[in-house]
Amino acid sequence: MHESLTKTVRHASVGEFTLDCDILAALGTDLRIMAFSAAEGSETAERLRLLDVVGVQALTGTGTDT
Repeated sequence: MHESLTKTVRHASVGEFTLDCDILAALGTDLRIMAFSAAEGSETAERLRLLDVVGVQALTGTGTDT
């Protein structure tokens, strides 16, 4: 079974973006897999790339240069 949805994510550093969300289910079980994606070259894809770089770092500007 396959179900397609969209999910909106709000991130403090990269803003709000909407992802395609595909839910794959194995019939007869409780197993579900969620896969999130964005169209190549879209603004959402660019925000995902930025999020990959930012990661969990705090972008407060309080660091010191050495």
